[in-house]
Amino acid sequence: MRQAVGFLVGAIAEQLGAFGIYQTTRYEFNPLRLKMRIVFVPELFIDVFYSARTQRIDFALIEETERIFGVDNLNG
Repeated sequence: MRQAVGFLVGAIAEQLGAFGIYQTTRYEFNPLRLKMRIVFVPELFIDVFYSARTQRIDFALIEETERIFGVDNLNG
């Protein structure tokens, strides 16, 4: 399952390479789950969550303290 988590991290990094200006912070990275933050500027970032066990994936775009966009594979 770690391969799935590692693959997701690689895919995200590949897509973000086009933007050039970002910083990532991994809060949790283990064989079963990934929690990371992609920061464009301190007030604008994307939170990412992935669970290999449940296959759940969530993305939330946060501006300051407000979630302005979010998507997951559970129709949320």
